[in-house]
Amino acid sequence: MEIAKLNKEIELQEKINLEIKGHEEEEIYDLIKSSALLKGLEYNEREIESIANWKFPEKYNKLTNSQLQEIRKTYKIDVDGDDIPPPINNFRSMKFPKSIIQGLLKKKIDFPTPIQMQGLPVV
Repeated sequence: MEIAKLNKEIELQEKINLEIKGHEEEEIYDLIKSSALLKGLEYNEREIESIANWKFPEKYNKLTNSQLQEIRKTYKIDVDGDDIPPPINNFRSMKFPKSIIQGLLKKKIDFPTPIQMQGLPVV
């Protein structure tokens, strides 16, 4: 009798988790859309989905500690802490939507600053 009750509770919790996850994704989409509208940008659904499902570029995860130290030394990036992501040295690898990349290029911003290289991947 107890096992059946436990199974029902587990099933209910799984349904609740799925529902919460769905709402979180909807909220992310809404926040991205709202932010974009305030800034006068327009994203299509594919761009919003790519922002919401952003994953760190694999090639940067493969860098060795000595390579990371050399990159940070070159750009004078000082870090402290645990699990610090690698710096990303270009906006395309940060997987910004096309409209953002175009906006940056219009303003003649071709590469991130050192603080952007390290800070944006953390965000």
